Amino acid sequence: MGRSPAGYAIFTRCGVISRLCAFSTLRSKCLEAQQKMAISLQSEPVLTGPMATLLILFVLIVIGTFSAGIYSHKAPASGLIDGKLTPCPDKPNCVCSEYETANAQNKILPLSTAGMDDSTAWANLIAAVKVSGGSIQQHSDIYLHAIFTSSLFRFVDDFEARLDTENRKIHIRSASRVGHSDLEVNRKRVEKIRREYDNHSPRRKVQVIQ
Repeated sequence: MGRSPAGYAIFTRCGVISRLCAFSTLRSKCLEAQQKMAISLQSEPVLTGPMATLLILFVLIVIGTFSAGIYSHKAPASGLIDGKLTPCPDKPNCVCSEYETANAQNKILPLSTAGMDDSTAWANLIAAVKVSGGSIQQHSDIYLHAIFTSSLFRFVDDFEARLDTENRKIHIRSASRVGHSDLEVNRKRVEKIRREYDNHSPRRKVQVIQ
C-alpha cells in the first residue's frame, strides 16, 4: 500500500528522530517528543525541502545538547595527582593556577592567604564558593571539590582548590566536563569566587600572586 507525499514525509521525519532516540541518553523525553511531532505533523501542513532539513537539524542539536548535559553528570572530578591539581587539557574550557608552563588560555592566578591563618583562608574560600552557586562535594584541610550546574542544559563543571601552606597560596582549577570552548565561563567563575573570597576576608582586598 503506497503512501501519499505528506504521509511519506511524516514517516521519514519521525523515523529519523526515532533512530536518533535510540542513541540518546534522554530516551523517554526523546520518544515523547517524537510522539508529539507525529501528532502535530498529521494535523498541520507538512514542511518539505529546506524547512524540513532545518527542523531536523534543530532537533538533532537540541537532543545532542541535552545528551551532553546528562553525560556531564557522570564524569568524575579530576582530583589531586601527586599532591597537585590536575593539569588542564589543551582546550580552552579549563583554567588552573598550579602550573607555570600552562598555555596562556589555561593560566589563572591563585589566591593569596597572606595575612590570614590557613583555617580562616580555607573557610573564606568555602563560603565564597557557596555564595557563587557551587555545591561542595568534598573537602578536607587542603583540598576542595565543588560542582557548578548550568541552569539551561544542566551542564556540570568542576571547581577544585588546593591549599599550599608553604607558599601561602590557594591553587584553583575550574573545568568543563564536556565540550571544547566554554566562552570563558570557567575563568569568569574563578574571578567571581576571587571577589567573594575578598569579601569574606578580613583584609578586604585580595592579594593576587603575580
